Amino acid sequence: MEQPAVLNIVRSETAYRFRLDLPEDASFLDAMTELTADGRERLRRHLYSAMQHMHTVVQVNAKQESKQQTLKLGAFNATNDALVVLGRFLFETLLPATIQDALRRIDTPLVFHTNTPDIPWELMFDAKAGRYLCQSISVGRLVQGNRERVARDTRLGQGGTRKIGASKRETQTLSMLFLVNPTGERPAAEEEVAALSKALPETISRTILYRQQANQLEMRLRIGAEAPHIIHYAGPFPSVTGTGEATLALAGNSRLDGMAVEQLLQSLPKRPLILLSFYNEMRVRRNGNATIAFGQQENDELLERFADNLLSMGAGAVIVPRWGVSLQQMHDFTTVFYQEVADGIALGDAMRRIRSTMKRSNDSASMSFVLYGDPTQRLVAASLAMKERVVEQRNSDPHRDSLDDNTIMPPLFPSSGSPDRRFLRTVLELALDEARRMHKDYLGTPHLFIALTKLDGGCTQDALRTLGFSSKQVREVIRLALGSGKASSETPILPTRRCKEILLTAERNAASSDSAFVDERAIAQAVLSEGDGVTHELLNKLGINPAQLSDLIQSSSARALLELAPPDPQQLPIDQPTGIIPEVSPKGGSVLERLGRDLTKQAANNQLAPLIGREKEIRQLMQTMMLKDRNNPILIGDSGVGKTT
Repeated sequence: MEQPAVLNIVRSETAYRFRLDLPEDASFLDAMTELTADGRERLRRHLYSAMQHMHTVVQVNAKQESKQQTLKLGAFNATNDALVVLGRFLFETLLPATIQDALRRIDTPLVFHTNTPDIPWELMFDAKAGRYLCQSISVGRLVQGNRERVARDTRLGQGGTRKIGASKRETQTLSMLFLVNPTGERPAAEEEVAALSKALPETISRTILYRQQANQLEMRLRIGAEAPHIIHYAGPFPSVTGTGEATLALAGNSRLDGMAVEQLLQSLPKRPLILLSFYNEMRVRRNGNATIAFGQQENDELLERFADNLLSMGAGAVIVPRWGVSLQQMHDFTTVFYQEVADGIALGDAMRRIRSTMKRSNDSASMSFVLYGDPTQRLVAASLAMKERVVEQRNSDPHRDSLDDNTIMPPLFPSSGSPDRRFLRTVLELALDEARRMHKDYLGTPHLFIALTKLDGGCTQDALRTLGFSSKQVREVIRLALGSGKASSETPILPTRRCKEILLTAERNAASSDSAFVDERAIAQAVLSEGDGVTHELLNKLGINPAQLSDLIQSSSARALLELAPPDPQQLPIDQPTGIIPEVSPKGGSVLERLGRDLTKQAANNQLAPLIGREKEIRQLMQTMMLKDRNNPILIGDSGVGKTT
């Protein structure tokens, strides 16, 4: 497991002290920023402005009238501006220059260990890069008393996994436990969870406890039976006891505090994620019959203490909204987040990917959520499809052509000596169709191999047939192993880094063999040469030796129909009947135009030989074709008797 860097931030009355511990060489950077009265006031104004704008977005987003749509967009733009101003102040003013340079170069997850719960350090904005820190790397927060435990688990590679049945749990799918509106005060929570449960894929196991069911006894039974990876609490804002401890209300008079969490989670083999879902209007504390609204700083301190308590008592991570979010915003965030986590994505990386979409959206609600705990923790093992996917920042236009030659593989050779890519482009189109059929947002080497098995008459089909396998059987096994993705028909499909490398290798293979174009053998040799890829692994599971398959492909004399050049009209085949002149389609025509002949067009142009002595057969054909049913005639006869003419 990747070890994260740790940024310690300690605030005193006169200064901020920073210490960045880097995991690569066990080095650290130490710096300090003086805290002036003007700096305090500017920070207070920026925090208040960001909070006010986020609350405005919640109020606007909750209104469904059509007249509010223009105001909604303006509110989102104002919120983004307020967050950018706050982020730039944190990065450029409070953060020392040495720490700034180090964070620009860092590519590992980052954990904040700080005594400043009211400051969202995750939202530091680097104007040079044009993005927030939480959009570049995965980040999490640690509170006092939990840093040593999380660091120890990370060094041991446990990621919060206990020894009891850990290896067995790694192979299971994501399991969730919902606690919904336990006090009956939030009917909207039931709507939230119902919509979320409907949106999640069926592969995610979920148990839902509504209202009176959400009590400690029922939780104990469900946790013991299901061993959930995630506990989703949709209820009122945490309340404070007389001793100052934060607790969550459950059904009846029961409470979910640190002690109850420890008793409930002690038997689990893996520390679960606890996500708290509540709305801005619920952030009140009770004082007899009166309710007193929490201030933002008091909210932040309360939530951090509560997260600290949950982490200490057995939770692997805790996610809470710093600012209020609407019902729709909570639904949008949790739907995508849970799907990412179910695919084996680490918690911090899943949040980073969601926040990165803010560059293409005006909704900044994802910036409200705070992850307490280790950002490198994975709740389930990565699926086989995720091994092929390369997580890349997509800063380019999402509507660009994903099959552009310069994007996928820039020319290796001068234009005069470069192998022809027209056949390669056809294979890429087949692979792209396969990726779209599987609802993937990436083009990988398994899609290239499936495309090769679709080339009728090709050497890949011939080699598989020699080994006793059908091409269709191999395709179905690969599709089943990769599974179905979540991309829509409008989602751009981009090649993975490994796919680009394979295509470059294919062009080198074609050039080294003095081939005029990148043919099937060159592509197959490149795909099968990767020793640790998904295609290599799947073929081994099928009992196919990739090296042996590659040798059979290279030695095969078969040629795919798509590789055959269109016939030259000046060189007629010897056995072709007189009067039949093959039609050569213009460049860029369809496969049917390049490989077939348009007999109707040739007959209209008097290019077919005359038909003599077949009037009876012609009348029978016409009568058959004019019937209402069974109107498809078949001509049967020996070769050369005149079926074509």
